[in-house]
Parts: sequence; structure tokens; C-alpha cells
Amino acid sequence: MSDHRRINFLLEQDKPATRYCRNPRRTNWEVFDKELSQSIGLWIGRVKTPADIKRELTGVNSALINAYEKACPLHKVSGRHRVPW
Repeated sequence: MSDHRRINFLLEQDKPATRYCRNPRRTNWEVFDKELSQSIGLWIGRVKTPADIKRELTGVNSALINAYEKACPLHKVSGRHRVPW
């Protein structure tokens, strides 16, 4: 008889966190144009002071970001790149 005993153990790996990203090549430019024209519309504003410039730029920036997020939605990325062969 041996003085050594067998130790059984099981290794478990946590699931990797799901990643989401955007694919700019799949952007729907018609949706982007529609959303941007709805949010900005006819841009008629008076810009006289630096505060006015900052306010208008914030509005244009948020309109661009919102239009892009609607035209290019997030999709889930799997952690593996599977080769087709």
C-alpha cells in the first residue's frame, strides 16, 4: 500500500463577460440622415458669445451621437473567431 492518496478536483472557468460593439461598415446611412435632420432640423440660432457657441456645439454633438447610435446599433461579440474549415 502507498502512503499517497489520490486527490480529485475539478477546474471550472468563469464565462467571459459579453462584449458589445458597433460595426461602422454596417451603418444605415438613411436612418442616420433621417434622425439627424429630425433632431437638428433647420438650425437657426444666434451665436454672439462663447457661451452661445458652447451651447450650440453641445446640441449638435449630442444630435450626431444619438443619430449614430440609432443608425449603427450594438451587437454582441462572441469571444471566439471560428474558422469555417
